[in-house]
Amino acid sequence: MSMGAALKATRSVEIARQVVAIELLCAAQGLDCLAPLTPSAPLQRVHGVIRARVPTLHDDRPPSPDIVRLEQLIAEADIERAAGLA
Repeated sequence: MSMGAALKATRSVEIARQVVAIELLCAAQGLDCLAPLTPSAPLQRVHGVIRARVPTLHDDRPPSPDIVRLEQLIAEADIERAAGLA
C-alpha cells in the first residue's frame, strides 16, 4: 500500500504547487495595482522574479501558461531564494 500512498502524495504536492502558483500570480498582480506603494525588500525580490517570467496582466489572456511558469519557479526554488528562505 505504500506505493499507492506515495503516488497520492506526489499528486497532492503537484496540486499544492499549482494552488501556490495561482496565489503568487494573484499577489503579483495585486502588487502591480498598488503601485507606487512599495512592499518589503524580500517581497520586491519575489515580485521581480515572478515578473521576469510572467508579464503583468493588461489584457485578457488565458492564465494557464503563466501558472505553468510559476509552478516551474516554485519547483526550482527560485521563489524561496528570492525571499531569502533557501
